[in-house]
Amino acid sequence: MIILLSGEKKYSVEGEALDKVNSMGREIFEALERNDIATMCTQLKALHSYVKENGTRADPYKNADVVIPPADCDANELRDFFNLQKTP
Repeated sequence: MIILLSGEKKYSVEGEALDKVNSMGREIFEALERNDIATMCTQLKALHSYVKENGTRADPYKNADVVIPPADCDANELRDFFNLQKTP
């Protein structure tokens, strides 16, 4: 699978590494739903690091299958990205 780290590069991730990426993505989504911003930020940064460490650089002209928001993305941007309703 080709993953674009928004604002960075594209990486190819396969096998167990892809399973871990999916798991980390779910953790970020769940933290955002709980409004646990600290965990969300920590996990998003960890996801970027994991993809860089466990993926291989992909051809920049290949289409990405998945886009991961920037590591410094704030909660409101992520809610928009995931199309979640904002909480007061």
